[in-house]
Amino acid sequence: MTVPSPGFPPRWRISLLVTVLLAAVVGFQWWRAHVGYQPVLEQLTSPADTAAYLNENGFLGGEDARPPILIPTGVFVQSLVFRTPNDVHLTGYIWQRYDDDLPDDLSRGVVFPESVRGDAGERTEIAYRKRGDGYEIIGWHFDITLRQWFDYDDYPIDHKTVWLRLWHPDFTHRVILVPDLASYAATGIGDTFGIEPGIVLDGWSIVDTFFAYRGVQYDTGFGVHDRPGSLVFPELHFNAVLERQFLDPFVIHMVPLFVVVVLLFGMLMTVTVDGDKAKKFGFTTLSMVGACSGLFFLVLLGHIQLRQRFTGYGIVYIESFYLLIYILILLVAVFSFSTTHGLPRRLRFLHRNDGDIVKLAFWPVTFGALALIALAWF
Repeated sequence: MTVPSPGFPPRWRISLLVTVLLAAVVGFQWWRAHVGYQPVLEQLTSPADTAAYLNENGFLGGEDARPPILIPTGVFVQSLVFRTPNDVHLTGYIWQRYDDDLPDDLSRGVVFPESVRGDAGERTEIAYRKRGDGYEIIGWHFDITLRQWFDYDDYPIDHKTVWLRLWHPDFTHRVILVPDLASYAATGIGDTFGIEPGIVLDGWSIVDTFFAYRGVQYDTGFGVHDRPGSLVFPELHFNAVLERQFLDPFVIHMVPLFVVVVLLFGMLMTVTVDGDKAKKFGFTTLSMVGACSGLFFLVLLGHIQLRQRFTGYGIVYIESFYLLIYILILLVAVFSFSTTHGLPRRLRFLHRNDGDIVKLAFWPVTFGALALIALAWF
């Protein structure tokens, strides 16, 4: 007589091993996406980079051979808050240097073209002035909300680049804003500058900051240029790259979903074709379908709350978890229903040994699907 060895049955050990390996694949893909930010190579790290960009793109010349007016401009951000998925509130300082030999009618100031003028409005006021030998420095304090489009496809393992798009208010002169890189200690690739060292970011961390140009062609001459559509303008952008802190979304979304899957597995383990076991477990098809319905509505509420955050966007990564759980709930309900109503002949092997093959495959199939989604997504 063979005495069964106590402990974990070999088939369950294999199931557990496969599950752990697939979970490791998911974790590796998450880690790779989390640390996968690559610095933008078009960063303006020195005055030479600025001059090279403007020269290579023909911005230093002109049809009338007039050289452009270059205004050194610096930015220091003190606070940054996401009001909505598309609205970012910023406060800080911006300064410009104006040489004394510039045209007398050249206006002073800066325009934030993406600013949303709500009830509070855009608040920009002169904070300080400093006279130097042949020049003047003017600093402004700004308090603005910018509306920008962000890609949330990879939520919650994503990076966001918040940009401060800058124009000069004078359209009658050829004015180009250039970054005042000399006002910062370090402006190389990977250096973080122009932002409050102790800035409080709700759920984010700073990865990188940099200046860059974006050449934009407008289909209008703004009433002051003769050939609409021919104007290509180098817009100065101050960019802050943010990395989402994973803990909050994990606790809010992942943990409840994992608990739902564990409960679903526990329900699956009570499914049996043995009448005595069914009485012992209290298993009935009606109770199982009712429990699956309860889990479905619980998951649906969380999914609705998530979609309300990203109205107008496509499916984000974390939604794949919700969609997968919908499928699992449906499959468990169908399998429990089949124990009393039977299966087609080709599928009757699923009921052998009280559906052991289905129960053994639950976790590997679940994490296998998550691994495939992660590999395809990232």
